[in-house]
Amino acid sequence: QLREPHTARNPYWIAGKLLQCLGWILLAGRNDLPTVIVVPFGNGAILCGLAYECWAMFRISGRTVSRALHGFTTAGILLICILFVPLSLSTVQRIIITSALSGGIFALSGWAMLYGPGEKSLLRRYLGWNMWLMTVIQCLRIAWSALAPPEGIHLFTASLAQTLTFGWYFYIVLTNGFGLLLLTRQATDRELYRVMGEQEATIAEPRRQ
Repeated sequence: QLREPHTARNPYWIAGKLLQCLGWILLAGRNDLPTVIVVPFGNGAILCGLAYECWAMFRISGRTVSRALHGFTTAGILLICILFVPLSLSTVQRIIITSALSGGIFALSGWAMLYGPGEKSLLRRYLGWNMWLMTVIQCLRIAWSALAPPEGIHLFTASLAQTLTFGWYFYIVLTNGFGLLLLTRQATDRELYRVMGEQEATIAEPRRQ
């Protein structure tokens, strides 16, 4: 993406991927880093990264995202995650809150892909349904955490619910990573063909006269 011309970049996608990378690195070091850093900023970076990936889908689908909207969303997510520490929330409570927030973001992303303006290509519909399926998985994870949490639960507790969640999330990371790049390139190519067509029409006009 950084190698593309500035007008062809999707800055939301770049920011989203970098934030998610930072967040997972922090959470992976939860046993070595202070809780005051890992809990709020690890979760906050991942959720903000998902939000920016959602804005990337909005951009691809032809919808505009104001600076105020993504700035307010980022500030709200960080504030909620920072409150995890002083409120002394349990692991189950944190999982429920983060799953609810990420589920909402996934649902909005799916809506942007499936119901946004522009061409509804097979790839775009595929990504949209993936987002909605991830929303369902997050809802199941909330129900599992609230109704039948195992003793000593933590972020990476080995269980069917956790395996399903993180297995599908890893799949989403791969499909969204390549899928959004392809959609961005397709949009750039369409714009290029449109400009070339206008230039050819302009060149041909004097000949017809």
